Amino acid sequence: MNIEIQKKPPKEFLEDIKVTGTKDVLRLQEVQAIKDALQEHLLFIGLDRGNNIRSINLLGIGTSSGIYINSKDILRTALLTASEKVILVHNHPSNTLKPSEADIECTIKIDNACQLLDLVLIDHVIIGQDGYYSFIDHHKIKH
Repeated sequence: MNIEIQKKPPKEFLEDIKVTGTKDVLRLQEVQAIKDALQEHLLFIGLDRGNNIRSINLLGIGTSSGIYINSKDILRTALLTASEKVILVHNHPSNTLKPSEADIECTIKIDNACQLLDLVLIDHVIIGQDGYYSFIDHHKIKH
């Protein structure tokens, strides 16, 4: 009898990079690269159960005033990279760190969608040249 065993795709990183908090996310080279971009960029960071990074993907580039975040793309990326946990990061070119209503609504929608698939949205971080806003730190995501 032949059975096919599904295997995890390989991690994108040779060494384990553990994320224990927002400060670890902010230190990532990919996050630093978008913090002063002219257009909004959305990064997906996928983690394993031990909070080690499995994948970092650029999911979209928007305009200077917004980006469309599609929950299907986020969930698809999480599943294809065998990620158990998700962190989203996007920049605000205006350097205003306060989330827009669209940012809040989208984060709640993605958090709910992740829960349906037994994924955990760890955080959604908005970055600018002078700082950051963390949805988890401001109790906009509940674990």
